[in-house]
Amino acid sequence: MSGSRPVFVNTMVYKEALDASTTVQADLVAEVLALGATGIEIRREYLSPGSAARHEELLTIAGRATEAGLDVYYSVPESLFVDGEASPLLTGYLEEAATLGALSVKLNIGEPRDEPTGTGSLAEALLAVSARVTIENDQTARNGRLDVVAALLRDLRAQNVPIGYTFDAGNWLWAGVDPVAAARELGRYATVFHLKDIDRLNGLHSVLLDEGDVDWRSVLGEIGTHVPVVLEYPIPDRATAASELAKVRRVLAEPTSD
Repeated sequence: MSGSRPVFVNTMVYKEALDASTTVQADLVAEVLALGATGIEIRREYLSPGSAARHEELLTIAGRATEAGLDVYYSVPESLFVDGEASPLLTGYLEEAATLGALSVKLNIGEPRDEPTGTGSLAEALLAVSARVTIENDQTARNGRLDVVAALLRDLRAQNVPIGYTFDAGNWLWAGVDPVAAARELGRYATVFHLKDIDRLNGLHSVLLDEGDVDWRSVLGEIGTHVPVVLEYPIPDRATAASELAKVRRVLAEPTSD
């Protein structure tokens, strides 16, 4: 593992404040900088609902991130594939990512065809944008399955469609899959790693690292050492967030076994 690997903070870390509307994501740029992270991942669901207001908010975040020297990712909780085709809203999401200055934009897999076709036009469209598009294994019964995700990633790679993969360690538990087993099969496709721990007692829910059932160190060991790590779970306060990020940094700094 490498201590120089980029470590991002997804604004889900500040879920309580965002849900209570006591902060906005633009103000979290300074918080993430204070933690010593490499970058920030902005969540679309916490942006202003109107298109004009959202555009201005994206511009504000982009300006503050540039001033802070932070890289930006964009998380869009919408589907890339709708009824087997690329979402008609994809262009809009990519335009928002460009306004944000995002290096990567994540979408859910959605509903790909069992045998993907017509991906040539999608490949051409994605090659024309500056952000790297990634898909994430979601928590649905169909598209959270290991075989579905593995087949889609194989097909996309075989057809040279420039889509990356955000490996979400916690989502696999919702799908009833061991995250370590999933990482061993899909780790080679990962271009972004969403890190979280999940407790299965009293219903699945996110907890601090080492307080749940995800063997996150082993999962991390199956992911390429070049892949950025993103903390993506609610954390109650700044001191705890700093401690969590430091814990990850220590693990990343450990020498590899090869």
